[in-house]
Amino acid sequence: MISELKGVTIRQSFIFLFVFLGSVSPGALIIFHFDRDLFIDLDSIKLIILSLAITLPVVLLNLFVASVHSDSYDLKDKMNDINKQKADEDEETDLKQERDQVQLVQLIVSFWLSAVILYFSLGLACWSGASVKQFLIYVVGGQGLAYLMTFGAYLSSMRKRKKIASLEGNSLPKMEE
Repeated sequence: MISELKGVTIRQSFIFLFVFLGSVSPGALIIFHFDRDLFIDLDSIKLIILSLAITLPVVLLNLFVASVHSDSYDLKDKMNDINKQKADEDEETDLKQERDQVQLVQLIVSFWLSAVILYFSLGLACWSGASVKQFLIYVVGGQGLAYLMTFGAYLSSMRKRKKIASLEGNSLPKMEE
């Protein structure tokens, strides 16, 4: 057991920490806040499963937010260029590694964003003495805010891309036949 723990890298530790803080912990705190008797009566495995059932829908919604917000657009452009040019094996391997990195970052961002929304909503619920219904309204409001911010960032990114494309198009010398 201890020899297996020695083989865990720092990167794996951080990934586990983000997954735990973004999935199991908020669900357990929600159960604890709204139904302490259930929290005390459940054994560990059932508590973890129920916690995941509470928080994973929020994580899945935030995975969409993270995928839109990430910088994967450049990666898609690179993939299209490589497919068109039929690049050699080394470049394709680098692209696959880069794609894996982007997907990992998207996953970590989705867990982080879920944790922020759920912890903030739970903090508001504790502070205001809110019911479960009001807590859910806080969560939906946090999700809506995340979507608005992501949509704004996406529009800004698209404007920058169009501006860069128009500048590149104007600065290229015209070919004369």
